Amino acid sequence: MTLNIRPATVEDAPALCDVNLRSIREICGKDYPPDRLDTWCANKVPGNYLKWLADPKLRLYAGERDGRVAGVGLLDVNGWIFLLYVEPEALGSGLGKALLAHMEQEARAMGLGRLQLKSTITARDFYARQGYEDLGPTGDEIPSFRMEKAL
Repeated sequence: MTLNIRPATVEDAPALCDVNLRSIREICGKDYPPDRLDTWCANKVPGNYLKWLADPKLRLYAGERDGRVAGVGLLDVNGWIFLLYVEPEALGSGLGKALLAHMEQEARAMGLGRLQLKSTITARDFYARQGYEDLGPTGDEIPSFRMEKAL
């Protein structure tokens, strides 16, 4: 199995959207009720990935597994990770960890000293294992936890 992280392209938008939706519904779905999943997925449409690609403040990444898009990451230039999702079949493959490491390296290259994110209930332990400090619940409509890591 080969893993590759690269900048996303316009052509990737449908696959990135599909990975994101499947990850939310099939992986995070065990920790959230259906109505929360619907709210969460509402902006996950291919057109938004195209907008994120065009935004100079955002960096959208495609995570590939054996040459096929199986993960998505979104980093902003102010040090926030907005997306980090892998398709269900990629769980445990190291793709999520590789995407996160890539975004951390990119953040360092931008001169950032820390990264922040809002973790799902599902991914909270994953981020803790990668050195992110849990700063507690966000109070958002979709329950999540604010986490950060010094780079």
